[in-house]
Amino acid sequence: MIDLINQLGYKIDADKLHQNLIDYDSAAFVLEEDGKLLGCLAYHILPQFHSEEKHMRIVSLIVDQKHRGRGLGKKLLREAERIASEMGCSVIELTSAAHRIPSGAHAFYAGQGYISDGKKVYFRKELDD
Repeated sequence: MIDLINQLGYKIDADKLHQNLIDYDSAAFVLEEDGKLLGCLAYHILPQFHSEEKHMRIVSLIVDQKHRGRGLGKKLLREAERIASEMGCSVIELTSAAHRIPSGAHAFYAGQGYISDGKKVYFRKELDD
């Protein structure tokens, strides 16, 4: 799993990754073939403070770069959609950094029905340590 996360440009060790799953009530599932990890999707289920809705937030979707173009990302998203529906979520949301446009990530999400609807603007503020 760490190798896949590194492919996205993030650095984390196995112990911290495991702790994050526990601390943030996250869940993840993987795709494997012949004992090799091909992809992973991690998510949170978020109750909404202001309504009775629940949203799924995809926090990581990774397909090993050697196995892209095989429909594995689509499989991971379909499973997430199944889980979200089963858990009573009304929305699935995710973000994808602007630097991923050349890799085709944004086109991939659009092709799967995920849209930037113009209703929300993503704001971010980095905090000092």
